[in-house]
Amino acid sequence: MVCPEHLADFEGRLGKDRHVLQLLLQKLGLAPPEASFDAFLYLQAPEFQVLSYNHIREATTMLALPFAGLAALLVALNWLRGLAGSRGSRSHKQGARLLQIFFTLALCLVALLVSRLRVLAAPALCLAASLCASPDLLGGLGRPGVVLAHGIGLLLLSPLQGGVVSRAQQVSAIQDDLDMRELVEWANATLGREVILLADMTMAAKLRMISPHLRVGNHPQYESLTSRQRNRDYYRTFSCASPARVFKAVNARMTQEAEPIDAHVPKPVLPSRFHVTFQEYTRGMHPWGKGATNAGALHYDFEKLRALWRHGKGQTDNWCQCAGLKTDEQCDLLALPETKTLVALFRTLSPASCCTIGNWSQGFGPLRPDWLVQSNASLVGTSNEGNRTCYEWASDHPGDWFTMISDNWALDAHGIPCTYEDKFKRVFRLLGLKHQLTFDLASYDTSPEPDEMFAVPAGVDCSKKCPNKEGWCKGG
Repeated sequence: MVCPEHLADFEGRLGKDRHVLQLLLQKLGLAPPEASFDAFLYLQAPEFQVLSYNHIREATTMLALPFAGLAALLVALNWLRGLAGSRGSRSHKQGARLLQIFFTLALCLVALLVSRLRVLAAPALCLAASLCASPDLLGGLGRPGVVLAHGIGLLLLSPLQGGVVSRAQQVSAIQDDLDMRELVEWANATLGREVILLADMTMAAKLRMISPHLRVGNHPQYESLTSRQRNRDYYRTFSCASPARVFKAVNARMTQEAEPIDAHVPKPVLPSRFHVTFQEYTRGMHPWGKGATNAGALHYDFEKLRALWRHGKGQTDNWCQCAGLKTDEQCDLLALPETKTLVALFRTLSPASCCTIGNWSQGFGPLRPDWLVQSNASLVGTSNEGNRTCYEWASDHPGDWFTMISDNWALDAHGIPCTYEDKFKRVFRLLGLKHQLTFDLASYDTSPEPDEMFAVPAGVDCSKKCPNKEGWCKGG
């Protein structure tokens, strides 16, 4: 893990290129939106999103990507073959080729994260692919290596049989841009000389070319410090909203696709007492692995300030991990009003084990029925579960701020839970993290439950502190 002081020192060394680090940190979900207005604003643009599959397919169809891969293989084989005693100019050439391959790989990885940077990766990819035709490289492979290179190359040429070259040579007539024409006609007839339009580079160029009467300001380039400052001034000057309000509104719209809340949407308030079973699905950082599914139940009684989350056999629940035990046995998370603590109880172990995760004052108490309202949760969508409509609410105050964006609860019009999901940041979703509870409506009941349901078994001591090795176990 990167320490904050080390990160601050690294930022200081970057100097004028600090904005690149801020952009990458927000892109990977490692910094909040308010950390950098510039980075947050630019990441909303499609060009700053992840590289689309269409661009990857295009690079593959035009043979740049497969032959760059073949070149990387040939360079690696040439380097391995020359390890035993190669010196002089040949070793320098091998080093230069390796550097070119690694540089191309780095640009491709960055382009995957930021689509706009494909304009840098594409030329490097073509240069790397051209190494396949290097006589010097092929000469250093020996006869078996040359045969292998030609064999793989012939296989990679198969897309040429699909008419790729002929399609690339086709030139069609330029189509009229009716939308642009209507925009310009409206602007010429309506806008005065005092009006300034802000547009990206492409749109600004079109407007200047076809309508000299319009005053157009370029959407500033992110790479320029002066342009970024001017961009910030534009938005702050022409917006009456405070920066905090802008961040909240845009972030909710762009990252959560928030829906407007109207009078027909019921407030997200849980019943004060109920119990319901659920199916729990958990997957760790295994992008290609399978997750674990187990049964569980929620017993909720806010009238008496008590709650029980029961995670059944097979569980890998993150809060149960606070106990520091390597077991998938049933784990009960009990909010105890007597001691105002949350404990992790493993009653099926022999002997039973129990420890205290934290105090209610640290945020480990039972949830308030209206906690989603109190935390200003945002409505992010609706879904139909059987004959009822479930409203999904996102609270942007998750227990684990490092990996998560929000806690998402879906409730129906009566406050009965439909689902619960940890919404992880993009980088952690790509690594495989997922955690979701699906509640069973048929098991839902509001009748009172005996005190024994919320009690620690006799003879079990829960007073010792849990190891709390994980970050989310510290509370907030």
